[in-house]
Amino acid sequence: MIERGIAEGAELVAGGPGRPSHLNAGYYVRPTVFARVTNQMTIAREEIFGPVLSIIGYDSEDEAIAIANDTPYGLAAYIQGDPKEARALAGRLRSGTVRLNSSESWALRANEGIAVHADRRRAKAPVLGQFLLRLGPRAAATEEIQTGNRPVNGMWAFTTGDFSTT
Repeated sequence: MIERGIAEGAELVAGGPGRPSHLNAGYYVRPTVFARVTNQMTIAREEIFGPVLSIIGYDSEDEAIAIANDTPYGLAAYIQGDPKEARALAGRLRSGTVRLNSSESWALRANEGIAVHADRRRAKAPVLGQFLLRLGPRAAATEEIQTGNRPVNGMWAFTTGDFSTT
């Protein structure tokens, strides 16, 4: 996959093909960073199960949202910034969860009973997740916001849905 990123024109910033120099054997990949990635490149469209980061630039919030939503995946999204602005952006994302000013693992959300498959066309929803699927994730997420419920640590964590407060 790293070779494909290079072949498709992404700028290799760090790392690259091959094992880290201090490892003689095994299936390891050097941590790799690509810049100047477009959303049409394979490294942006397919999951890479390894330490590979693709940086996709944007000029406006609208362009950032279009890039984020242009995928068949949608497990999680992370927004860092002013909480009011971040909440407005979160409402425009098509994602299983949206974390605002948080870096908590998706696995923590799954342990709460909500599990959305990485491919948004399929979902696994034990316990609470089954309830949310019947109710409709947009309704459940909107209710969560309208009631003002927040995790104890002060970080917002939403299931997919309509984040408007009207």
